[in-house]
Amino acid sequence: MANYLFGNFKRTLDDKNRLSLPSKLLPKLSKVLYIMDGHNGVLSIYTEETFQQKMEDTMKLNREKRIPREIALAISASSDDIEIDGSNRIRLDNDVIERYHLKKDVTVVGNFDHLEIWNTEDWEKYYQEILNRYDENTEEYDYEK
Repeated sequence: MANYLFGNFKRTLDDKNRLSLPSKLLPKLSKVLYIMDGHNGVLSIYTEETFQQKMEDTMKLNREKRIPREIALAISASSDDIEIDGSNRIRLDNDVIERYHLKKDVTVVGNFDHLEIWNTEDWEKYYQEILNRYDENTEEYDYEK
């Protein structure tokens, strides 16, 4: 079975911008993680294996064309590596906190091949919106094929 990342976990950034990772997810994570821009303006975190695959896929884009070139540049420019410390935390730099408008209360969300870091308030609002559309979305999109 693949090492899918799933669930959502409320966390609090400490005074040094350290985020305690959920113990349930730790066996699925690499010691070095990679952060980058995610969809919906959130911070995405990838394991070493999934990050390498994302980079390989990005390198296959035809960067002679504007849209693939911009996608590749956005991925490359926003990426950075971070290490999990001995207390199973990651430290987010101030510029990352500012860039993603993170507050003290955050939610770590597993999204299959990566984690997303959301402001808890924003996550709860967005999650309620997608739950409200769940039946409609699953009727419209046949994901079983």
